[in-house]
Amino acid sequence: MHTLTIVVLVAGLLSLLLTPLCGALSRACGLVDRPDSKRKLHAAPTPRVGGIAIAFAYLAALAIIRVSPLHGLSLAYEIVPAAAIVFFTGLLDDVMNLRPWQKLAGQLIAGCVA
Repeated sequence: MHTLTIVVLVAGLLSLLLTPLCGALSRACGLVDRPDSKRKLHAAPTPRVGGIAIAFAYLAALAIIRVSPLHGLSLAYEIVPAAAIVFFTGLLDDVMNLRPWQKLAGQLIAGCVA
């Protein structure tokens, strides 16, 4: 139980720290979702690739567990392939604007892998 608590805390704190940095980098690189009059109703351009910060935080938490004397999270490692599929589906959507059925297909594949 302590191992899970540490993973959650590390991943959560890293996500909180890295998400604003990722947002700033996204804005600097022009990777933003711009408002339009059809679907995108937000007031200002919104960073698109925030999932990178979350994925990095997850992997960093797993790495910390891997090098520490804590054990017992085999499930956390077993879902890495499925999490990678969800991450890359989201990243492709951020960069290429996938159609809804394409995003759903990626998520269904990830669910089957999990």
